[in-house]
Amino acid sequence: MNKIVSLILTGIYCFLVSCNKDNSTALQQPKLAEIIFTVSGDSTGITKFFYDNQNKLIEIYDTTNNPSDLTSKTYFHYDDSGKLMGYNVFYSPNSIGFNNSSFGFIYNNQNQIIQKIDSSNNMSIETYS
Repeated sequence: MNKIVSLILTGIYCFLVSCNKDNSTALQQPKLAEIIFTVSGDSTGITKFFYDNQNKLIEIYDTTNNPSDLTSKTYFHYDDSGKLMGYNVFYSPNSIGFNNSSFGFIYNNQNQIIQKIDSSNNMSIETYS
């Protein structure tokens, strides 16, 4: 579960780094495409990041050292103005079946995230100030 949380936080960071409203004057940040890391012993994890044509992070695939053995997928959802509205995480513990978690965000008048909610039951998970 800690691995999933760190991947989600990495994804949100990549989203914040990759979003750019004025592409004409800003320097383009290189997009993170892949992270390779050691899970334990000789087991290797590979995390791949996918972006849309506006450089918004839209998917994260997390695999083990066998790329066909998918362990999690995260899909990010945006509104028409490009604001991150939520994400879905599909994960497969021990490669047996898939579990699903969905999360959304509530913004204040300054367009800052103030709450993260569990979309499956509309309960607040985290509040930011």
